[in-house]
Amino acid sequence: MKKVLFFLALVLPMMFSSCSSDDDNSSMFTMEELYGKWSATAVKVNGEWIDITKYPYNLKYSMSITFYQNGTYYGSGYFGNGSGTYKVSGNTISTYIDGELYFKYIVKSLSNGIGEVTMEEGNGDKMDVRIRKQ
Repeated sequence: MKKVLFFLALVLPMMFSSCSSDDDNSSMFTMEELYGKWSATAVKVNGEWIDITKYPYNLKYSMSITFYQNGTYYGSGYFGNGSGTYKVSGNTISTYIDGELYFKYIVKSLSNGIGEVTMEEGNGDKMDVRIRKQ
């Protein structure tokens, strides 16, 4: 379950690097843009983007995450199904399960329902993911 939530966190919302300092809470997206369901459309593997919406990748690697206004989220797909809480600081979305950090999404871009994030797991593993709002 944790891996599913991690991937979702990465895909969407989880994995964004910022050139600003940790004290800078400005963001390239608004909370209104973040709220809703996001699905992964592609992942970067060995420097190449793989479309996970098409066969055969869609059978195994599909994933999504929904961010709610009350600070909770629900993720489903490749890394499992489950829910938790999230916090946004600058361009980083940190997701938690039972109060423990699960995934970070560093938002590289997010505009008009399309984005690119870097998902970062607690152990430092990272994955670049393209996302689309449903």
